[in-house]
Amino acid sequence: MKKAIGKRKPILACLSPAYRASKVCMAEVEYANKNSSPIISVIVEAKYKIQGWLKHIIGGKNPIDLTQKNFNDELLEVLEEIEKTTSLD
Repeated sequence: MKKAIGKRKPILACLSPAYRASKVCMAEVEYANKNSSPIISVIVEAKYKIQGWLKHIIGGKNPIDLTQKNFNDELLEVLEEIEKTTSLD
């Protein structure tokens, strides 16, 4: 993870209660944020609400919600976000 962040590779944060409870996930996303690495937020559990430390880090960025009926469209949006961040290199 440290290498990827050092190279400014996009970090995919798969948001769920388990992700938010993980100290390892918190450390990784905080490290990515401090080093200005792109963070792509993806909701992977239905009706998940961003709160706590995640809300502080993710801020006003709208996460991509993969739990909706239009999964294919949302997955394409994830790929587009990855493409955007990697084309900045």
